[in-house]
Order: sequence, then C-alpha cells, then structure tokens
Amino acid sequence: MKNYIWIYLCLTLLVWHFPAQATEKSIVEYSGFGRLIAGKVASDDAELENYNQGISIAEHSLFGLQLDSQLTDTLSATAQFLAHSNQHRSSLGWLYLNYQPNESWQFKVGKLHTPFFHYSDVLDVGYAYHWVSPPDEVYSSYFFRQFEGGLAEYEWLSEKFTLNVQAFLGQVDQQIKVNKSVYRAQSDAYMGLVVNFSFLDFIVRLSQTEGDYRIVENELSPLIDGFNLAGQINPLFSQVADKLTVDGDIRFNQLSVHYAMLENFFQFEFIHVDHDIEPLSLLHAYYLTFGKYIGDYTIHLTYSHRNAHYLRGLDTIDFSTGIADLDVGIAQYNEFLTTRPDADAKSLTVGIRYDVAPKLALKLDIRNTWGQPFIGLPSEQQLAFDRSALLMLGGVEWVF
Repeated sequence: MKNYIWIYLCLTLLVWHFPAQATEKSIVEYSGFGRLIAGKVASDDAELENYNQGISIAEHSLFGLQLDSQLTDTLSATAQFLAHSNQHRSSLGWLYLNYQPNESWQFKVGKLHTPFFHYSDVLDVGYAYHWVSPPDEVYSSYFFRQFEGGLAEYEWLSEKFTLNVQAFLGQVDQQIKVNKSVYRAQSDAYMGLVVNFSFLDFIVRLSQTEGDYRIVENELSPLIDGFNLAGQINPLFSQVADKLTVDGDIRFNQLSVHYAMLENFFQFEFIHVDHDIEPLSLLHAYYLTFGKYIGDYTIHLTYSHRNAHYLRGLDTIDFSTGIADLDVGIAQYNEFLTTRPDADAKSLTVGIRYDVAPKLALKLDIRNTWGQPFIGLPSEQQLAFDRSALLMLGGVEWVF
C-alpha cells in the first residue's frame, strides 16, 4: 500500500522551480545535523536498548540533510534525507509541500513525522535536547515514525501566551523494528490532534493519535494460519486465530509540561496507549527531568517509568486433538501465553552536556535500568536482561 504521489509531486515542483529561479541568490537552502554516539552495557550478561558489553556506534549514529525551497510567496517544499547507522532507519524522513497563506495558518501535505511526543519533530536531531538518548521507557513506544498525508496547523500569538493547534490525517505502510525483529506495519486511516499552549516560561502539550493498526506478518503468522484451518474442526481455533491477529484500533494519548528558567529547567511527559489487540501490550509511561545550566554545561537527572500489561482475553487450550501438527501448535500457543510477561521497567539517568562551540556539543549519559523488560510485539528475540543493567552513552552532536 505504498503511496508515493506526494514524493513525485514535491520532486517535480523542486525541479521545475530550479531553472525558474536561477537568478536569485538562493534556489534551495540546505541545513543538516549529525551525531556520532557510542554506547555499552557495563553489567554482565545483559542487553539494553540494543547495546551489550561491547562498545557500539550502530544504534544512534546518523547524518541528516534537509533541503528547503521557497516556490512562491506562500508555497514551499521540504525534503529531509537520513543516513542512519541502523539500516532500517535510513530513509527519506520528510518530503512535503507547505502552503502558508498567512501568519496564522499553514497546511502540509506529503511524508511527515508523526507528532507523538514533545520531541517528535527533532528526535533525530540530538543537538536539540539535553540527553544522549531520550528515556527509552517513553520514546521507544513509537508505532509509526512517519506517515503520508496532510497536516493543518493554526497558531495564535498574544502578548501573554501562544496557542498552536495541529490536526493530521494520513496512512502508513512501513517497516518497524521491535527488539531484533522487523515487521511490516500498516494503517489505512491514521489521525490525530495536537495542542501546544505556551505562557510565561511554561510549555504544555496535549495530543491524541488514533487509527487502525495492522502487522502484516510476524512470528505468530504460521500458528494463526494453522488455527484458521483447524477452525473447520472446532470453531474455537478460528476464534483464537482472530484474537492472535495484530489488527485493530489503537489510541495514543500524550501530555507534557516543560518549564525553563534562566539557570534551571523541568520537564514531564506522560503517554497512555489503549487498544483491543490481544498480542500487543497496553501501556502507560512517563519521565521527570530536572536540569541546571552552568555556563556552557548542562547537568541533568531523569527518572522514567513504563508499565505495560496484556489483555486477558486469551485462555490456554487444555485439550488435545490427536492430530500431531495441531497438537504441536496448541503447545506453542500455550507457551506463548506464558512468555509475554507484564512489564514494569524503571530508569534513572544522570547526564552532562558541554556546548563546545556554537552548533557543536559533547554529551555523556549514565543510565541504570531495572525491572521487567518490555516486549511490545510477539517476538522470538527476547531481551537478555537480568532485571538490572547500567548503560553508558556518549558522543558528539552537531548541526549546520
């Protein structure tokens, strides 16, 4: 269900615009960002956030290039290319047209970032925030990083406060990675509303995103197919197969508060995910951050917590059929029910950022995580985690 109409449209307009404006000072403006991040787990026999005991730069290192072109007084085009050390995340991050008839309204259409979180638009631009990596308990809860569709934005400025409202609608067909497994995720109707309210030194953000959510194929697919066939023998198997299918509606709610002062700052973000899909976990998560500016240094402390649990609509099958292959499937199904534990993960992160020069920063985070690992989708790859691990992350961030 890949839809590239917006990509072709934007590229056509960029090419058309190039010779028409050849005499102007700047036809296409460019900017970019990069990060080189290394990390390792200091605890024995533990894997955390795709890091283990060896030093790795493969999880968060990346380079991004953004091109912007002002086609007319009210119409512009933007493209962002992302080269990521994780090959599944190298992509065309943005490609959209932006129509801005006045200072209050703008309308975007094309490939856009999904505005799940406070930092959604700059999540790949590490220079824009104080951590090396945002709290995994909250920010690993992505369902889709991008979508293809449209977004309308309205902003009202006054002397005492600013109100910004965004509404979006689109569809998704992309690869997602959960633990070490890669899945094809789809959504035919994907919509949301975001409200940002700024006053004094506070920024308050509320958002809700919802839509249908479908995983085309996963590790449960052979079991689902077998149970659908077995439904001709006993309708119970067809009912179980329907419940094992990752296909249903999801609702994603978010709230964040950011309070910045001259020497200190405070941040809070909360998410809640609700649905009726048996193989996926319901969850709520949050983080609290306190930070202090000391010259060119930023020192910060973050506590984050994620709690996830599964629906209880699946029961074990406690009988045999006498059909060897089907009885093996029943045993696999019963084992699946016992290997999807509820999650209760917590982390404490201490970090420092040093702004070496304008547009260049060095960072170091030390994160201790404890609790039950989080499994968001049926996966053969379980995390090697002994309920407590220390993760060290450090690197350099830049923009240009």
